[in-house]
Amino acid sequence: MKARAIENQVYVVASGFDFRSGIFDREGERIADAKGSEVVVATVDLAEPTVWPWLGNWRARIDREAPAWSKAP
Repeated sequence: MKARAIENQVYVVASGFDFRSGIFDREGERIADAKGSEVVVATVDLAEPTVWPWLGNWRARIDREAPAWSKAP
């Protein structure tokens, strides 16, 4: 679940029989951990941007690097 959260840059809520249930943030860190058959809750800020240092500000590059066909008038 940690890898899925990091790959997709999303919060993941995972529950399963053969692994520990929990909630993971966008960086793959476990922010809530279920021990046994309890219910866990976590508050997350969906508006908080995630900036990966190796990607830079990719949204600012979209117009500049988009294929020519997508820039039609």
